[in-house]
Amino acid sequence: MQRGLELMRTFAAPSRALVTGLLTLALVQVPGAATAAVFGDDDRRPLPPNLAALADSIGLVTSDTARTLCTGFCVGRRTVATAAHCLFRTAGERRPDLASFRFVVGPGGARKSASITGRTTQSVHQHVVAGSAALSVTPPIDATRDWALMRLAQPVCAGHSLYVDKIAPIRISRLAARGHLLHVAFHGDLRNWRLAASRTCDVTSRMTRSARRQLKRDFTDISALVLHECDTGLASSGSPLLSIGPNNRLKVVAMNVGTYQQTRYLVTGETVKRRYKPATVANTAVSGSAFADHVLAFTRADVLVDPRGIAGLQAALNRIGFNAGPEDGIYGELTRAAVVDFERSIGAPGIGLVTRQLLRKVRRYRRP
Repeated sequence: MQRGLELMRTFAAPSRALVTGLLTLALVQVPGAATAAVFGDDDRRPLPPNLAALADSIGLVTSDTARTLCTGFCVGRRTVATAAHCLFRTAGERRPDLASFRFVVGPGGARKSASITGRTTQSVHQHVVAGSAALSVTPPIDATRDWALMRLAQPVCAGHSLYVDKIAPIRISRLAARGHLLHVAFHGDLRNWRLAASRTCDVTSRMTRSARRQLKRDFTDISALVLHECDTGLASSGSPLLSIGPNNRLKVVAMNVGTYQQTRYLVTGETVKRRYKPATVANTAVSGSAFADHVLAFTRADVLVDPRGIAGLQAALNRIGFNAGPEDGIYGELTRAAVVDFERSIGAPGIGLVTRQLLRKVRRYRRP
């Protein structure tokens, strides 16, 4: 089942055409019939022999209790990247239990599976970071924060990590123009849940001023936003867009997260007189420039997991005015929110990465 939210705004004015955004997230929540965002002829094909090794790097992020299926990809021996909404849903929705998620990777009978680290010690939340754990689906939309990293309990990605290139959307569009862009994902509308590749991946690089103004109204940040026409289906959220370099060397340059549509309305005063059928503009992706640095920091992080350390962090945050909740050694929602607020207060991205280095920073912190 496809999820989405129509975002409508009205203004007091004579009759006019009003354009509004529609964000659709490409994940499967309920098994069954699925739709696809296909541009022209369907270009999705089974992985060719020269790309077969990607089956060991790109897998499914799944939760039986949350009934969620997304694509994820290896970025470290025990680290997987996927879309944040696959793990946290969106703002206002009930969040799934992170301990229920698994990453399944590998071809056919050789598939391997691993849960998120901390499942048995109730410390799963310390092993997941995200651009946003409460993704906004009202303008401005947080599409470029829709990325997440999770540390696995077993090294099922060993030897199969993909490098994430810190690359801007304009350079991705040039790769696409030269035919050097590849999209690989699982798709709920294709049979047998096999990986499929799409090579016809146009990327929007030039647009009119009015179109750019519309994007700025609909999205929080368009500097890392990639509008692409790689064909997608449900469960493709979190899938990589890859650059094809010399000797067929592959690098992740972006992560697919959903589909961007626009709906036109005829408005008289504050009354909507007519609503036109939504038109798909493009699929949306987050460029590597938004999360490449976090991959390196996360894979090297000395994560704080013991309850006494977490309780010490909570006490230190509470002492300097960041409400971390009870000092109980449990990394819950209040503590995560306090960590994010503290990170942002010192000019760091608010991703909720709890490390011993962060604890030292909190203890040394003095409010201006």
